[in-house]
Amino acid sequence: SSEGDAAAAPPAEKKPEEPAEPAGPPPAEEFAKTELRVGQIVEVWPHPEADKLWCEKIDIGEEEPRQILSGLREFYSEEEMKDKKVVIVANLKRSKLRGMDSSGMVLCASNEAHDKVELLSPPEGTEIGERVSLENFDCSEVAPANAKKKGNSAWRAVAPFMKTNSDGVATYDGTPLVTKAGPIKAPSLKDCHVG
Repeated sequence: SSEGDAAAAPPAEKKPEEPAEPAGPPPAEEFAKTELRVGQIVEVWPHPEADKLWCEKIDIGEEEPRQILSGLREFYSEEEMKDKKVVIVANLKRSKLRGMDSSGMVLCASNEAHDKVELLSPPEGTEIGERVSLENFDCSEVAPANAKKKGNSAWRAVAPFMKTNSDGVATYDGTPLVTKAGPIKAPSLKDCHVG
Protein backbone atom coordinates (compact mmCIF):
# COMPACT_ATOMS: atom_id res chain seq x y z
CA SER A 1 0.00 0.00 0.00
CA SER A 2 1.14 3.59 -0.48
CA GLU A 3 0.86 4.17 3.28
CA GLY A 4 3.40 1.43 3.94
CA ASP A 5 5.80 2.96 1.41
CA ALA A 6 5.51 6.41 2.99
CA ALA A 7 6.24 5.01 6.43
CA ALA A 8 9.18 2.89 5.23
CA ALA A 9 10.94 5.47 3.04
CA PRO A 10 12.19 8.08 5.55
CA PRO A 11 13.71 5.60 8.05
CA ALA A 12 15.52 3.86 5.20
CA GLU A 13 17.54 7.06 4.62
CA LYS A 14 18.47 7.60 8.28
CA LYS A 15 18.93 4.04 9.51
CA PRO A 16 22.39 3.29 8.05
CA GLU A 17 23.94 6.29 9.84
CA GLU A 18 22.31 6.29 13.26
CA PRO A 19 22.63 2.79 14.69
CA ALA A 20 26.07 2.31 13.17
CA GLU A 21 28.02 4.57 15.52
CA PRO A 22 26.50 5.61 18.85
CA ALA A 23 28.46 2.98 20.76
CA GLY A 24 31.90 4.07 19.55
CA PRO A 25 33.74 7.34 20.11
CA PRO A 26 33.48 10.01 17.39
CA PRO A 27 36.71 10.41 15.35
CA ALA A 28 39.38 12.99 16.20
CA GLU A 29 37.90 15.43 13.64
CA GLU A 30 34.66 15.43 15.63
CA PHE A 31 36.46 15.73 18.96
CA ALA A 32 38.18 18.84 17.54
CA LYS A 33 34.80 20.58 17.16
CA THR A 34 34.79 20.80 20.96
CA GLU A 35 36.79 23.93 21.71
CA LEU A 36 39.01 23.19 24.69
CA ARG A 37 41.16 26.17 25.72
CA VAL A 38 43.63 26.93 28.46
CA GLY A 39 42.56 29.74 30.76
CA GLN A 40 43.64 31.40 33.97
CA ILE A 41 41.22 32.17 36.78
CA VAL A 42 41.65 35.90 37.48
CA GLU A 43 38.76 36.39 39.89
CA VAL A 44 36.72 34.05 42.14
CA TRP A 45 33.74 34.74 44.36
CA PRO A 46 30.99 32.66 45.97
CA HIS A 47 27.65 32.52 44.17
CA PRO A 48 25.28 34.59 46.34
CA GLU A 49 22.49 32.01 46.17
CA ALA A 50 24.20 28.63 45.75
CA ASP A 51 26.61 27.35 48.35
CA LYS A 52 28.24 24.78 46.03
CA LEU A 53 29.05 27.22 43.22
CA TRP A 54 32.10 29.37 42.61
CA CYS A 55 31.76 32.22 40.12
CA GLU A 56 34.96 32.71 38.16
CA LYS A 57 36.32 35.19 35.66
CA ILE A 58 38.66 33.23 33.42
CA ASP A 59 41.10 34.77 30.97
CA ILE A 60 41.25 32.63 27.82
CA GLY A 61 42.90 35.26 25.66
CA GLU A 62 39.68 37.00 24.62
CA GLU A 63 39.02 40.73 25.03
CA GLU A 64 37.27 40.19 28.37
CA PRO A 65 37.60 37.31 30.83
CA ARG A 66 34.75 34.80 30.66
CA GLN A 67 32.34 34.30 33.52
CA ILE A 68 32.04 30.59 34.29
CA LEU A 69 30.27 28.99 37.25
CA SER A 70 31.58 25.75 38.73
CA GLY A 71 30.24 23.49 41.46
CA LEU A 72 33.62 23.21 43.16
CA ARG A 73 33.19 24.96 46.52
CA GLU A 74 33.36 21.73 48.50
CA PHE A 75 36.62 20.77 46.74
CA TYR A 76 38.57 24.04 46.35
CA SER A 77 39.00 27.16 48.44
CA GLU A 78 38.91 30.63 46.91
CA GLU A 79 42.70 30.87 47.39
CA GLU A 80 43.27 27.55 45.61
CA MET A 81 41.17 28.65 42.64
CA LYS A 82 42.60 32.15 42.19
CA ASP A 83 45.29 32.45 39.48
CA LYS A 84 45.06 28.74 38.66
CA LYS A 85 45.52 27.67 35.05
CA VAL A 86 42.65 25.46 33.91
CA VAL A 87 41.16 23.85 30.80
CA ILE A 88 37.71 25.00 29.74
CA VAL A 89 35.13 23.92 27.20
CA ALA A 90 34.79 27.27 25.44
CA ASN A 91 32.02 26.55 22.94
CA LEU A 92 29.12 25.61 25.14
CA LYS A 93 25.90 27.58 24.85
CA ARG A 94 25.68 30.23 27.57
CA SER A 95 23.52 29.03 30.43
CA LYS A 96 22.11 30.50 33.62
CA LEU A 97 22.91 28.87 36.94
CA ARG A 98 20.79 30.23 39.77
CA GLY A 99 20.28 33.47 37.87
CA MET A 100 23.90 34.05 36.82
CA ASP A 101 25.41 33.56 33.36
CA SER A 102 27.97 30.84 32.75
CA SER A 103 29.80 30.80 29.41
CA GLY A 104 31.66 27.51 29.41
CA MET A 105 32.77 24.74 31.73
CA VAL A 106 35.96 24.07 33.65
CA LEU A 107 37.23 20.52 33.12
CA CYS A 108 37.86 18.32 36.14
CA ALA A 109 38.60 14.69 36.88
CA SER A 110 36.37 13.00 39.43
CA ASN A 111 36.27 9.60 41.08
CA GLU A 112 33.22 7.38 40.80
CA ALA A 113 31.77 8.42 44.15
CA HIS A 114 32.24 12.06 43.10
CA ASP A 115 33.70 12.85 46.52
CA LYS A 116 37.09 13.71 45.05
CA VAL A 117 37.27 16.25 42.21
CA GLU A 118 40.40 17.81 40.71
CA LEU A 119 40.85 20.59 38.18
CA LEU A 120 42.82 19.47 35.13
CA SER A 121 46.23 21.16 35.01
CA PRO A 122 47.86 22.31 31.79
CA PRO A 123 51.65 21.84 31.81
CA GLU A 124 54.03 24.59 32.92
CA GLY A 125 54.70 27.01 30.06
CA THR A 126 51.30 26.65 28.36
CA GLU A 127 50.01 29.95 27.02
CA ILE A 128 46.65 31.38 28.06
CA GLY A 129 44.12 30.88 25.30
CA GLU A 130 45.98 27.99 23.68
CA ARG A 131 43.70 25.46 22.04
CA VAL A 132 44.06 21.96 23.45
CA SER A 133 44.78 19.18 20.94
CA LEU A 134 45.09 15.43 20.93
CA GLU A 135 48.60 13.96 20.94
CA ASN A 136 48.04 12.61 17.42
CA PHE A 137 45.72 15.33 16.03
CA ASP A 138 46.09 19.11 15.87
CA CYS A 139 42.66 20.45 16.85
CA SER A 140 43.56 24.05 15.94
CA GLU A 141 43.10 23.09 12.27
CA VAL A 142 39.37 22.42 12.85
CA ALA A 143 36.77 25.15 13.32
CA PRO A 144 34.88 24.62 16.59
CA ALA A 145 31.15 23.93 16.52
CA ASN A 146 29.01 27.04 16.92
CA ALA A 147 28.03 27.40 20.57
CA LYS A 148 24.95 29.49 19.81
CA LYS A 149 23.53 27.02 17.33
CA LYS A 150 20.70 24.95 18.74
CA GLY A 151 21.65 21.33 19.15
CA ASN A 152 25.43 21.84 19.20
CA SER A 153 26.30 18.55 20.80
CA ALA A 154 30.03 18.40 20.01
CA TRP A 155 30.87 18.21 23.73
CA ARG A 156 28.02 15.82 24.57
CA ALA A 157 29.19 13.40 21.86
CA VAL A 158 32.78 13.20 23.13
CA ALA A 159 32.27 13.60 26.90
CA PRO A 160 31.59 9.89 27.61
CA PHE A 161 35.04 9.02 26.23
CA MET A 162 37.02 11.49 28.37
CA LYS A 163 39.03 10.09 31.29
CA THR A 164 42.41 10.16 32.95
CA ASN A 165 44.73 7.23 32.26
CA SER A 166 46.90 5.29 34.71
CA ASP A 167 49.40 8.18 34.71
CA GLY A 168 46.72 10.78 35.48
CA VAL A 169 46.92 12.20 31.94
CA ALA A 170 43.59 13.45 30.54
CA THR A 171 42.66 11.44 27.45
CA TYR A 172 40.00 11.18 24.78
CA ASP A 173 39.40 7.53 23.89
CA GLY A 174 42.86 6.73 25.26
CA THR A 175 44.72 9.49 23.39
CA PRO A 176 46.37 12.17 25.60
CA LEU A 177 45.13 15.77 25.56
CA VAL A 178 48.09 18.07 25.03
CA THR A 179 49.23 21.66 24.64
CA LYS A 180 52.47 22.62 22.91
CA ALA A 181 54.14 22.28 26.32
CA GLY A 182 53.03 18.68 26.96
CA PRO A 183 50.17 16.59 28.35
CA ILE A 184 47.29 17.84 30.52
CA LYS A 185 47.01 16.03 33.86
CA ALA A 186 44.94 15.65 36.99
CA PRO A 187 47.05 16.13 40.14
CA SER A 188 46.33 12.63 41.52
CA LEU A 189 43.17 11.06 40.05
CA LYS A 190 43.98 8.15 37.73
CA ASP A 191 41.59 6.10 35.58
CA CYS A 192 38.80 8.56 36.40
CA HIS A 193 36.06 10.31 34.46
CA VAL A 194 36.79 13.80 33.05
CA GLY A 195 33.99 16.31 32.64
